[in-house]
Amino acid sequence: MNRRCLILGTGNVAWHLAHGLRGSEVAIWGRHADKAQSIAQSANIAYANTVEDDEHTTVFYAVNDDSVRLLSTQHAFSNATEVHLSGSLPLDALQAPKRMVMWPVLSLVAGEPQDLSAIPWVVQGAHIHHLPSFTMHRVEDDLQRRRMHLAAVVLNNFVHQMGVMVSELLEDTPEDFFNALLRQTTTRMMRGDADKLQTGPARRNDQQSIVNHLHLLNNHKDLKDVYQLFTEIIAKRYGQKL
Repeated sequence: MNRRCLILGTGNVAWHLAHGLRGSEVAIWGRHADKAQSIAQSANIAYANTVEDDEHTTVFYAVNDDSVRLLSTQHAFSNATEVHLSGSLPLDALQAPKRMVMWPVLSLVAGEPQDLSAIPWVVQGAHIHHLPSFTMHRVEDDLQRRRMHLAAVVLNNFVHQMGVMVSELLEDTPEDFFNALLRQTTTRMMRGDADKLQTGPARRNDQQSIVNHLHLLNNHKDLKDVYQLFTEIIAKRYGQKL
């Protein structure tokens, strides 16, 4: 990518972009200068002490959603393509004539290296030639991207939180104990015939197992509520009466 890129931000996505775009003409700026300098050093890119530079070709807004519109208004990059990295923020949150969205469909955490070219990125806008050569999935509008973001939140954040609650229920279980089950579950649940592959007590109307499980969850209210809700949803879907 032979162009001058500026990364705004010092969070998780900024860290990954800085390391993923290394070797290019890349600089990073952040309101917390010490963090931006630290990322620049570790990624071997430049640190920008100012954003007032018309030579930037692509500006990545790797900041929280609430800051994107404000920064784009404050700093007019007249010659650059502005790119935000949010799954839910509208494209027009950016004020530049040339603007894009490039949202990673993966939970990125600073310090955990990822091959950014190997994960899917949802892209919106007409200036794709100013983006890095990642695996791109193009969408036409904000609504389509927001639906994908919603799906990602349900599959990632909600499932992750259920894992946290299960870990609290089974404190002495080895970390990798459920790996095979989780791999099987994720492989099955996105198949075209996933509806036919549903298993478990609610699917087969095993009411005694359900009662036993609820009893075990008496001291885990949040997980008990989740268990009851999903049991009712599954039972209803498959015509079972609990």
